[in-house]
Amino acid sequence: MTLAGVFGPGQSPILMGDLTDKAGVLINQHVGATDPFSDLFLFTVTQRSLGVASIVLPNPPTLTGPTSDLAAIAAIAFVSVAPDNTPTLLGIDTTASDGFTLPALLPQAGLYGLVVVGVSAGGNGAYLGVLGSTPLPVPEPASPLMLMAGLLAFGVHRGLRRR
Repeated sequence: MTLAGVFGPGQSPILMGDLTDKAGVLINQHVGATDPFSDLFLFTVTQRSLGVASIVLPNPPTLTGPTSDLAAIAAIAFVSVAPDNTPTLLGIDTTASDGFTLPALLPQAGLYGLVVVGVSAGGNGAYLGVLGSTPLPVPEPASPLMLMAGLLAFGVHRGLRRR
């Protein structure tokens, strides 16, 4: 499956830009009585990062009015996107026990997506959320070698002390 199969007919991905060490607001509204939807928010990171997404289910009054309907969210998922547009699932949340909050390791620089799947719960199904990432430090290749050398030296030192 390619990315075209992730979102519904007539829909396009929502481009968020570079989210390395940043956050962006997710906001969308679907008009139609109980129509299913699948939204794709595309973003990039420039290094290995921890991605976090959270969907706030209550409809903000300033978005569509205080009497509007909510979107019934079914799941959110992080995907990595290969150069041929093939998505790979990195994490999924299908329970609203924590209000649809999902962390995922974004293992390298590249293109990623957050998929929001749900049903418009009435005439103006809407949702609001946040998507962000924070860079994760990558140990230098020499760090594990230095640790091993230190442990070896400590072992030799203790062996010599015992003699």
